[in-house]
Amino acid sequence: MVVPDLLSLDPSTRLADAFGYPLACLGGVALALGLAIFRALDFPAKLPTAAFAFGALGGLVCAPAMFLLQEPVLPAEPLTWSCTVAIGVLAVVSFLCASHAVTLAHPALVCAVLHSEVVVTLAVQHYVLRETVTPFDVMGAGVILGSISIIAAQNVSCHPREEEEEEEEEDEEEEEG
Repeated sequence: MVVPDLLSLDPSTRLADAFGYPLACLGGVALALGLAIFRALDFPAKLPTAAFAFGALGGLVCAPAMFLLQEPVLPAEPLTWSCTVAIGVLAVVSFLCASHAVTLAHPALVCAVLHSEVVVTLAVQHYVLRETVTPFDVMGAGVILGSISIIAAQNVSCHPREEEEEEEEEDEEEEEG
C-alpha cells in the first residue's frame, strides 16, 4: 500500500490498511459514476470521447496528486518504462472493454465484475509473491465474490428476454398505428 509522504505510518499499527479501504471504496464509486455517465451519453462517437475525457481528467488530477502526496519515483531502466507503458495501455483497453460492456449489461454488474480484480490480485499475492494474506483480505474477497453472485443472480432473474419481446411488440404496434 502506497501511503502519502504527508503521513508517517508505523507498519505495526496497520493504519495503511485503514487508509487503503476508503481509497478502494472511492475507486469503486468513481468507476460506477464513470460507467453511469458513459451509459448516459447518446451520440455515435461516445467511446472515443469518453476514453479521451476520462483519460485527460485522470491525467490532470492524478499526476499532480501523485507529486503532491508522495515523492515522485520515475523509472530508470528501459524494462521498467516498457512495463509502465504496458500497464497504461492495458488500463485503456480495460476501460474501453468496460465501456462497451456497460452498453450490454447493467452498470452495477459491470462494476462488480471489474472489482473481481481485487480477488485476482489477492491470489497473485499469495501464490506468486508468497506474501501472507490477512483475514481482512479474505473477507474483502468474499464480499466481492458474494456481491458479484448476487448482482448476477438479480440480472439473470430479471427476464430480459420477456422485456425484449414486450419492446418488439410495442414497436410493431407503433409501426402499424
